[in-house]
Amino acid sequence: MGYIDEYFECKKAIFYSDRIVLKKRKGNIVIERREIERLCYARPTFWNYLFAHANGLLPGQLVVWLKRPPQENKKAGYVLWIKYDDFLRIPFDIRLLTQLH
Repeated sequence: MGYIDEYFECKKAIFYSDRIVLKKRKGNIVIERREIERLCYARPTFWNYLFAHANGLLPGQLVVWLKRPPQENKKAGYVLWIKYDDFLRIPFDIRLLTQLH
């Protein structure tokens, strides 16, 4: 029996257990799990809407921070807007890297 890769596809990205594929106009961006420093997600709650700028995240925003320095790649991270229900369907291996606010 072969290994079945767990994945979840939403409008802006495809989340696999070992990588994230961001859908962009110029082409897809593949981010391997080993390149991810951390993920930050702000759950859309009443308190997060009140204190949105205190922690730097807006509710519903998923930020992917990369390990590699910005000189190699022009971006140190990527921002996605996803619903909380979609966040819960992301594979568990990727969700382990998340700091939930």
